[in-house]
Amino acid sequence: MRWRTNFLPVACLMLVVAQQTLAQRLPVDYVNTLIGTAPITDKEHLGRNPAPGEELYSGTVNPCAMVPDPAGYLCVGPVTGFDGGYHVRGSGYRFDDATIMGFTQMNGEYSDENRLLFMPTVGSVKTNPGSRTDPSSGYRSARDPQSEKASAGYYSVFLTTYGIKVELTATAHCAVHRYTFPDSRQANILIDLGNSRPAVSNASVSVVDTHTIEGFQTGGSSTVYFRAEFSRDFSSSGTWKNGILANNSSEVTGTPVGAYVTFNATAKEPILVKLGTSTISLADAAANLKKEIPRGTDFDATKEQARTLWSQILDRMIVTGGSEGDRTNFYTAVYRMAAGPKYSWFPFYDANGMLLARGDDWVSHRVASKKGFWGWHWGGGYWGSGNVSSLVGLYKMGLRDIDAKAAYQDLRNQAMSGGGAAGQAYRHYGYIPADSGVNDYVNRSIGLSVDDRALSELAKLTGNDTDSEFFLKRSQSYKGLYNTSLGFFAPRRADGAWILPLDPVEPHAEDIYREGNAWNYLWFNTADIPGLINLLGGPRQFAAKLDTFFAGTYNPKLPLRDLTE
Repeated sequence: MRWRTNFLPVACLMLVVAQQTLAQRLPVDYVNTLIGTAPITDKEHLGRNPAPGEELYSGTVNPCAMVPDPAGYLCVGPVTGFDGGYHVRGSGYRFDDATIMGFTQMNGEYSDENRLLFMPTVGSVKTNPGSRTDPSSGYRSARDPQSEKASAGYYSVFLTTYGIKVELTATAHCAVHRYTFPDSRQANILIDLGNSRPAVSNASVSVVDTHTIEGFQTGGSSTVYFRAEFSRDFSSSGTWKNGILANNSSEVTGTPVGAYVTFNATAKEPILVKLGTSTISLADAAANLKKEIPRGTDFDATKEQARTLWSQILDRMIVTGGSEGDRTNFYTAVYRMAAGPKYSWFPFYDANGMLLARGDDWVSHRVASKKGFWGWHWGGGYWGSGNVSSLVGLYKMGLRDIDAKAAYQDLRNQAMSGGGAAGQAYRHYGYIPADSGVNDYVNRSIGLSVDDRALSELAKLTGNDTDSEFFLKRSQSYKGLYNTSLGFFAPRRADGAWILPLDPVEPHAEDIYREGNAWNYLWFNTADIPGLINLLGGPRQFAAKLDTFFAGTYNPKLPLRDLTE
């Protein structure tokens, strides 16, 4: 009995401590950026996905370290392979891959942009990473997935082949790598400027002194410059070109090229690499490094700075209830939305994402510029609509520190004369004909009517009532593509003739629709739901059609990737 009476206060105390510990967890503590890095394998959720011969469009993000800075572009993280389509391996990383080939500073997250590959190794220097199927043929390393950790602004993994702990963090333009080697007289850090995406067309690397290396890498239409400063002097260094090592060489140019440095390492002293980058020049890379990671700033301070920046965003949303897993999923999703895709011109990176990630000061500046985010998208957009609706949404949210009238005038000019062949056809016919030379013409036609509806609203908000009526009327032009006998939006030629038959189940990649079928695009115009209801015959017919859409079977003859259910 004494044991039981003594136990109750102790149990209560333990419960209080546990609750206090839970309460002390901040939103940033719940972010796990490894979520979303592996493809879905559960058959219950996959259905008939993926299509035969295709890889699944999932697991496409990277657990890289980055900060929510509008001027920043770094995404410092692991690479398991550049092989495969950019849709599924554009980030360079898949959690289910067994090996890591290095760590880049610009993981692309779907956009296929991976630059400046660094890799710590032990032993003889190898100049090729090897393949995922034959990792021992190069400098790749197996990894310990159990010790792999990734949070807001931080990534860490243990390379089991070499016994090296890797930690990464970042600022807007700089990266900090911390490598904890085992005791070794051949502890290497490789800088491989030949393995990258997009394909490297030219590169250069120079050993400046015994603790500094700089260079550049050109791929596609852009060049990235870097300056790497090591926390201690290396004992030896060299370069390579076309796989041929040149020990003690201090400079090499061309492709494929790289450099290595070697240390007498001990397990008690991690080696830091502070890496400044620039898309302008070597001098600018050095200036960014000096500004963002001043001398004396260590890894932990940079990591904490990144964590603080993410907290400023994540702390805007406080949730209660649910499980630990629920909160992890929630805050990781908020983090991903705030981070935005690296190709943030996409329509779905809209007003909410921009406000969450950047704040109203940045958005106001972006809108005031009248160019960039809102500008060139009029004319079709990727899925039809551009970003006019985002501007209207921001204004209605109360963001008034913008020159909405100037932005409207710019957008109006584009709507009346811009958009290339798509815009010209839309203005002339009220839709984009199938024989106009534009690929996904039904997609873009409906999308442009959505833009017109948003422009009508923006015109009203800025006192242009006549324009508002004009764009409202023009926004109804999408109805001209509705084929009443078919019951779907269908393609028409310039002479008005329908192109039939059309199977509403069959998906289209870039013709007629965009990565969808007639069923998907029946609901595409969310700017005029009342008009769509009337178009389908009224509320009862609309509801019946919607029920059929969700309850009907889907068995296309030629399924597209991720469009099989």
